[in-house]
Amino acid sequence: MKSIALQLVIVAAGIFGLTVFCSTPSSAQKQIDATMTFNEYDVMYLADFIDVKSQKISSNISGISLALTNLAGTPKSIYIKVEVDVALQGDNTVYSEPYLVVGKTNVFIVPVMGRILAARDFSNSGSDIYVVNSGYDENSALRKKLEDLASTIPTAPPGNYTIKMQVMDAQTNNDIGGGWITKTISITQSTVDEAIVEITDPQDGSWFNNLAPTFSWTTTAPRVVVNVFEVGISQHSAQDALTGSNPFLSQTVTGATTLTYPPDAPRKLEQGKAYVVQVQGIITTNRGDVNRSSKPVTFRITDDKVGRILEQLLNGIGGAPYASYTTLRSAPSSWVAWPAYGGMTLDGQTVSDADIQTIANALAGRDDVQLSIENQ
Repeated sequence: MKSIALQLVIVAAGIFGLTVFCSTPSSAQKQIDATMTFNEYDVMYLADFIDVKSQKISSNISGISLALTNLAGTPKSIYIKVEVDVALQGDNTVYSEPYLVVGKTNVFIVPVMGRILAARDFSNSGSDIYVVNSGYDENSALRKKLEDLASTIPTAPPGNYTIKMQVMDAQTNNDIGGGWITKTISITQSTVDEAIVEITDPQDGSWFNNLAPTFSWTTTAPRVVVNVFEVGISQHSAQDALTGSNPFLSQTVTGATTLTYPPDAPRKLEQGKAYVVQVQGIITTNRGDVNRSSKPVTFRITDDKVGRILEQLLNGIGGAPYASYTTLRSAPSSWVAWPAYGGMTLDGQTVSDADIQTIANALAGRDDVQLSIENQ
């Protein structure tokens, strides 16, 4: 049982994409170059990597390898020292040891042509590599906390996992790998169901007066895909737009929560039309990618001066006229901009947008105005 925590660490180092770097590289002393290659996941289902019955790493895990390149020109006898530090999310406990486990492998040979180690080499399934008793130690309190969490959730618990490895010469006990290989892995959520994706701008039914609006969202997903669809004349809901046409824009965004509609997008937004934007969070797991979508949000592109003048006027008056107006203007009753019904006249004179604004300003200052709206 003592080696399972160390085995889990080796798996975790690979699962989340360990990029190898050395803290004190020295080309003069470096005789073994270690390079780790692993598939990278946001959520890891432990049962797929650990054989529960044997309490060992599964020997059938794919996409995990440790390449040891021999720079010495002769076969080298080595062993690997490992230390794992774990800081669980929300855990303020002060532990007696700063690590989860420390240990080392047995001595094994790296031939001149080098050696590539796979998951089966750490699973103790007939491999010549295993964790030895000498020098092994673990933080029993932290291990118990991890085991308790593992009994309630099927994935690695959220937190920061720091893995340290060092390649040692078996004869001299000197470092011949160029220093400690160190990587900190941050797991922010334990399950894909915890992923949050919510659009904060635009608001549903709002509008932009430019052709390059900026979308904003909040999410716990490490990357998202922003999709924008045009709303057709025959489509009466956001869902109709999502399922009834191909997206105008489908762009992956990593490490950011805003996107301005790009000028080089394959399709341009147009004045007087309505669109739907939806943001999909992408969670990568060892069982495949999982999408978590925001609620679709409808917006218009319009330089609708008359509509905005009326909205400002009726908003100041309030009551039934404003309620009727906003109902007519919002999705799904009216997807497009306030239509132009032709030239407007007052007492036989053509009225411009500026004239309408002047009239609206005058009406807004009076308390004897009665307005009604008819939907024809």
